[in-house]
Amino acid sequence: MSDAGKSVNRRSSSRREPRGKPKVECRRGRLGLGRNLAEKLLDVSQTGARFVSKTELPADSEVEVIIVSVGRPKPVKVLGSVIRSEPNENGTFNVSIRFDHFIDYATWQQVT
Repeated sequence: MSDAGKSVNRRSSSRREPRGKPKVECRRGRLGLGRNLAEKLLDVSQTGARFVSKTELPADSEVEVIIVSVGRPKPVKVLGSVIRSEPNENGTFNVSIRFDHFIDYATWQQVT
Protein backbone atom coordinates (compact mmCIF):
# COMPACT_ATOMS: atom_id res chain seq x y z
CA MET A 1 0.00 0.00 0.00
CA SER A 2 1.31 3.42 -0.95
CA ASP A 3 1.72 6.28 1.54
CA ALA A 4 0.55 8.80 -1.08
CA GLY A 5 -2.14 11.09 0.27
CA LYS A 6 -1.42 10.24 3.91
CA SER A 7 -0.14 12.92 6.23
CA VAL A 8 3.02 12.04 8.08
CA ASN A 9 3.52 13.14 11.68
CA ARG A 10 7.11 14.34 11.92
CA ARG A 11 6.84 15.74 15.44
CA SER A 12 9.52 14.71 17.86
CA SER A 13 7.08 14.77 20.79
CA SER A 14 3.32 14.57 21.37
CA ARG A 15 1.18 17.68 21.62
CA ARG A 16 -1.61 18.07 24.17
CA GLU A 17 -4.09 20.73 25.08
CA PRO A 18 -3.21 22.53 28.30
CA ARG A 19 -4.88 21.57 31.57
CA GLY A 20 -7.39 24.16 32.73
CA LYS A 21 -6.82 27.68 31.45
CA PRO A 22 -3.14 28.46 31.90
CA LYS A 23 -1.85 31.97 31.43
CA VAL A 24 0.60 32.27 28.52
CA GLU A 25 2.94 35.13 27.78
CA CYS A 26 5.11 35.61 24.70
CA ARG A 27 7.53 38.45 24.17
CA ARG A 28 9.83 39.15 21.24
CA GLY A 29 13.52 38.54 21.75
CA ARG A 30 15.46 36.62 24.35
CA LEU A 31 15.24 39.15 27.17
CA GLY A 32 11.49 38.99 27.76
CA LEU A 33 11.07 42.70 27.18
CA GLY A 34 8.12 44.40 25.56
CA ARG A 35 4.43 43.66 25.68
CA ASN A 36 2.81 40.26 25.95
CA LEU A 37 1.67 39.14 22.48
CA ALA A 38 -0.08 35.89 23.49
CA GLU A 39 -3.80 35.54 24.16
CA LYS A 40 -4.45 31.81 24.59
CA LEU A 41 -2.38 28.62 24.74
CA LEU A 42 -3.71 26.07 22.22
CA ASP A 43 -1.38 23.14 22.82
CA VAL A 44 2.06 22.29 24.12
CA SER A 45 4.63 19.54 23.72
CA GLN A 46 8.05 18.99 25.23
CA THR A 47 9.57 20.65 22.16
CA GLY A 48 7.20 23.51 21.41
CA ALA A 49 3.85 25.24 21.76
CA ARG A 50 1.07 26.78 19.73
CA PHE A 51 -0.87 29.82 20.88
CA VAL A 52 -3.10 32.63 19.66
CA SER A 53 -1.19 35.89 19.19
CA LYS A 54 -2.47 39.43 18.90
CA THR A 55 0.06 40.14 16.13
CA GLU A 56 1.88 38.22 13.45
CA LEU A 57 5.34 36.98 14.36
CA PRO A 58 7.73 36.36 11.46
CA ALA A 59 9.25 32.89 11.05
CA ASP A 60 12.62 32.50 12.81
CA SER A 61 11.82 35.30 15.27
CA GLU A 62 13.29 34.64 18.70
CA VAL A 63 10.81 34.72 21.58
CA GLU A 64 10.47 34.08 25.29
CA VAL A 65 7.42 32.07 26.35
CA ILE A 66 6.11 31.81 29.92
CA ILE A 67 3.33 29.39 30.87
CA VAL A 68 1.66 29.76 34.27
CA SER A 69 -0.38 26.64 35.03
CA VAL A 70 -2.57 25.63 37.95
CA GLY A 71 -0.68 22.31 38.20
CA ARG A 72 2.74 23.99 38.55
CA PRO A 73 4.09 25.87 41.53
CA LYS A 74 6.50 27.84 39.29
CA PRO A 75 5.98 29.28 35.79
CA VAL A 76 7.54 27.43 32.85
CA LYS A 77 9.90 29.86 31.10
CA VAL A 78 11.43 28.83 27.75
CA LEU A 79 13.19 30.45 24.83
CA GLY A 80 12.34 29.48 21.30
CA SER A 81 11.87 30.40 17.66
CA VAL A 82 8.74 30.98 15.62
CA ILE A 83 8.09 28.19 13.12
CA ARG A 84 4.92 29.62 11.57
CA SER A 85 2.28 32.28 12.08
CA GLU A 86 -1.10 31.65 10.44
CA PRO A 87 -3.85 34.31 10.32
CA ASN A 88 -7.29 33.74 11.83
CA GLU A 89 -10.50 35.33 10.57
CA ASN A 90 -10.73 37.62 13.64
CA GLY A 91 -7.36 39.31 13.03
CA THR A 92 -5.35 37.16 15.46
CA PHE A 93 -2.69 34.60 14.51
CA ASN A 94 -2.00 30.98 15.46
CA VAL A 95 1.73 30.94 16.21
CA SER A 96 3.84 27.80 16.46
CA ILE A 97 7.05 27.94 18.50
CA ARG A 98 9.95 25.47 18.68
CA PHE A 99 11.66 25.55 22.07
CA ASP A 100 15.46 25.84 22.17
CA HIS A 101 15.53 23.09 24.84
CA PHE A 102 13.03 20.37 25.68
CA ILE A 103 10.92 20.89 28.77
CA ASP A 104 11.16 17.83 31.00
CA TYR A 105 8.41 15.21 30.96
CA ALA A 106 7.19 15.92 34.51
CA THR A 107 6.78 19.64 33.74
CA TRP A 108 4.92 18.84 30.51
CA GLN A 109 2.60 16.49 32.42
CA GLN A 110 1.80 19.22 34.97
CA VAL A 111 0.94 21.73 32.24
CA THR A 112 -1.16 19.28 30.22
